Amino acid sequence: MTGGVTSTIASNRVLSKEKLWKELVNSDGEFVFALSAMGTGWDRKKSGLALGHAYSILSSREEVDEDGNKVRLVQIRLDFSFPNPV
Repeated sequence: MTGGVTSTIASNRVLSKEKLWKELVNSDGEFVFALSAMGTGWDRKKSGLALGHAYSILSSREEVDEDGNKVRLVQIRLDFSFPNPV
């Protein structure tokens, strides 16, 4: 779709979560990020994601909650459409 080079990273094989987070937060639009949850159905207990679907990562940032703790937020979008009925 973009003609760009892609990389696939399995979340259980990320060597440095801090490095990945810094890339997400500091990309300045230089990279296109996406994610998917492998499988079928819904992963309601773990993440609430629809399995087997691709998500666009729209933004990521750190905020501070009311207790002063840093919270990492990632805004995602599921581009899901149903085919038109015949």
